[in-house]
Amino acid sequence: MPNIRRLVDSSDPFILRSLELLMGPTSDFATKKFVGLLNSNREKSSEIVDLALKVVDGSVIPITRTNFDDPSFKHAFERVFPGLSILARILTCFKQSRSSDVQNLEAQLYPRIIESWSKVAGWLMRLAINASQSPNAQDILGLCSEILDGVAHNASRDSNKLELLSLPITAHAVFLLLSQSPSSQQGRYIFVIGGSGECNIIQVFSSFVSTEVGRQNFILTLNSSNRKTRQRIIASLIERSSQMVAFPTGLGISRVSTIQGLSRLINGVSCLLEDDDILYSLSRLNFIQKYAASYASIAEEASRDRDRDPEFWNLLSLSTVTFLQELILKHAKNPYRSLVHALDGHLFPCVELCLLNLESHKIIEDVLDRFCAEVSKYFTSSETCRAWALSSQPHRRQEKLSQRYPGERYSIMAGFWNSLQDGLQLSKTDRLCPEPILNKCAFD
Repeated sequence: MPNIRRLVDSSDPFILRSLELLMGPTSDFATKKFVGLLNSNREKSSEIVDLALKVVDGSVIPITRTNFDDPSFKHAFERVFPGLSILARILTCFKQSRSSDVQNLEAQLYPRIIESWSKVAGWLMRLAINASQSPNAQDILGLCSEILDGVAHNASRDSNKLELLSLPITAHAVFLLLSQSPSSQQGRYIFVIGGSGECNIIQVFSSFVSTEVGRQNFILTLNSSNRKTRQRIIASLIERSSQMVAFPTGLGISRVSTIQGLSRLINGVSCLLEDDDILYSLSRLNFIQKYAASYASIAEEASRDRDRDPEFWNLLSLSTVTFLQELILKHAKNPYRSLVHALDGHLFPCVELCLLNLESHKIIEDVLDRFCAEVSKYFTSSETCRAWALSSQPHRRQEKLSQRYPGERYSIMAGFWNSLQDGLQLSKTDRLCPEPILNKCAFD
């Protein structure tokens, strides 16, 4: 990567010290020192942002698609990289600290970022398009993610900063991050793993669509995009789930961080389901079944490895409940059909494993109340019962569940098994209505 100190033309000790703190290791202590330095001289702090934006504004964005082997593009990249890097770290400082000093700095410096945003976003798009052909793809996409996440995160806390999230160019930059594939592995997607072990690209998507302005911009821009772009984004939102859980643990990635990332992805997608066109496109690719399979995959793997980490099982359980409530029951046009797809993806074996490994009584109650009790209402559908029967492993786990959750102590589990057995018996005689009308609470 280019050397920032060499490329930034300044001998001012304040500027150079600021750059040292900005480009050093990220930590709360470094952030505090940097903010303290900027607050010590407000006029000079403006110069830091001006310096970064001047570099970006003065760098001509290549019009045609090229790659990092092209000398002219390489030169342009080396020129703009310092400015974008400074900007990224400043936005991260705004994101990480909510002290009054930081808020005052933000109010002073953010308008300058807004003024130059079209040029900044244009460069982010160009870098994202070319990143897969660079040996530094992770660093380049990480830089793009850091800037976009900083903008989205700060806007979510201050309505005065929502302007950047309403621009189509910002949505297109998010699209390009989501759809990047290694040049030799089409159909797979690039993951940029951050310090928390989560994918930074998923964090950008989640932060962006969690705001009303960002969500509407994402939906409108996606629906107005060409067919190829739509297909690429929809496929990315689905396939990233299975690729995420297939990542080997280690190098900062854990099962906890994987579940956190999967939860962010699915929560972000649930924000988009208000749009019928996007829901239809996702449904055509069996998104519910594939998400369910991702939950089942990581649960089975943890069970095989005898992973007893309570944090992992707690997060997996809560995420699975949210998946049922938000995607299957609340947003789906046909909850019965959606539940069948989830069971086809082996969602219930995932819940069985959660119930067998959970230690928190509060979360156990949550799973029983918001998953088992809800699902049992749908056992009046023959399709639901049959899907459960095909996906479950009764001889291996039902006995353990019955022992751990005896009916005399856990009335919800007793009702669950009774409803299931009644449904299975009736389904053999085809006397079940395929989609009976339940109480409205099942759809709330």
